[in-house]
Amino acid sequence: MLPTASSKRRTFAARYFARSKSLVMGEPSRSPGQPPGPRGCSPVLKAGWLKKQRSIMKNWQQRWFVLRGDQLFYYKDKDEAKPQGLISLQGTQVAQRLPGPEDVGKHLFEISPGGAGEREKVPASPEGLLLMASSQRDMEDWVQAIRRVIWAPFGGGIFGQRLEDTVHHERKYGPRLAPLLVEQCVDFIRARGLSEEGLFRLPGQANLVRDLQDAFDCGEKPLFDSTTDVHTVASLLKLYLRELPEPVVPFARYEDFLSCAQLLTKDEGEGTLELAEQVSSLPLANYNLLSYICKFLDEVQSHSNVNKMSVQNLATVFGPNILRPQIEDPVTIMEGTSLVQHLMTVLIRRHSQLFSGRAPEGPAAPHGGPPCTVGWGSALQGLVAELRAELCRQRTEHELSVRRLEDGTADLRKRMLRLEEELDQEKKKYTMLQIRLRNSERARADAERRNQLLQEEMEEFFSTLGSLTVGARGAPQ
Repeated sequence: MLPTASSKRRTFAARYFARSKSLVMGEPSRSPGQPPGPRGCSPVLKAGWLKKQRSIMKNWQQRWFVLRGDQLFYYKDKDEAKPQGLISLQGTQVAQRLPGPEDVGKHLFEISPGGAGEREKVPASPEGLLLMASSQRDMEDWVQAIRRVIWAPFGGGIFGQRLEDTVHHERKYGPRLAPLLVEQCVDFIRARGLSEEGLFRLPGQANLVRDLQDAFDCGEKPLFDSTTDVHTVASLLKLYLRELPEPVVPFARYEDFLSCAQLLTKDEGEGTLELAEQVSSLPLANYNLLSYICKFLDEVQSHSNVNKMSVQNLATVFGPNILRPQIEDPVTIMEGTSLVQHLMTVLIRRHSQLFSGRAPEGPAAPHGGPPCTVGWGSALQGLVAELRAELCRQRTEHELSVRRLEDGTADLRKRMLRLEEELDQEKKKYTMLQIRLRNSERARADAERRNQLLQEEMEEFFSTLGSLTVGARGAPQ
């Protein structure tokens, strides 16, 4: 079930962001003397061609729109530096417009002043700015991006929001290793989905995933209950990771981690040590989230006899969401696919070893303390982190040495067993030869006795024959 935002939240948001109705939407809004240019420090959240309806003539003008911070700029041409105007999104709401008979086939949405967070399709407001996108998906993307900006002060807009910003905003709820959305998805899957076959591989219901995403982006906290599909929640978790503007492993660290994967294929021990160092040097928010995800995925694979999701399967699914290049051309992706999968497999299997060299995030230090204390605390924290990293390295080396000894001992035991078996066979062969030799000696002794008896019998025969011959000759004729 997905509860809508309460009327109290809507009323509070409307009052908090209430602006003068005299604002003419679509015209530049700036204080006297302020140049009508974009904020230089604000990154571009979204840009593209849209058609803007003029308020008087009701005709359509194609303009290049750029979303920066909480302001939407529009230009006559894509390459122009000076915008024609801007729309400040504070105190506004954005919604898809119900198409009328004259708008069949058009993809319309409206930005209007008033309460924030209306997510339903509504009729056009006479004070709103009506925009037309080139496709339904483009229109939905614009509505979603603008809604994130509107709801960001209320804890919304987390899909596509920088991980550091989400963690910073959620610190008021206490220290944690992962954003609230991630924890909510993991807790639900842990309670209801670890035995679900094809977990994270089978897709959820696309419309429900989008509704949940929309609800979280609008500052709501939808609860999952017994009617919520596990695969939908799993898809929502993957979507959050995929839509991070920078992945859990930052773009700048992609090549370093890929080098670790190459080293792992050549020398597992050295590769593990290098990977532990790379992991420990990640930004704290990224380190905590990666540790949290890998530990959970190890729990998922421990039920692989039921859910059919082995470590390799999970690495295939999550690898591209955790580690991806900044420029995702086909060649780069194909070259790194197998390495990313292997690296993710090691991160899941050895998470307890790889993530033991750094302390998890603790409560934020109170403001206003003595500067010297803060300074000393930050030096001490760095020293502790270095000592933990060194301890982790030494423990890893020790474990690798022990494992090598165990492997060597196992090989020696196998060789001893093989030699014992060969010796036993030789003993059996020797025993058989002794038996054959004794039998041969008995046979020879028997043959010699028979020969002697035969000789004696022949001698007696010839002696008797000779006596008979002599007697026959001496008999009277």
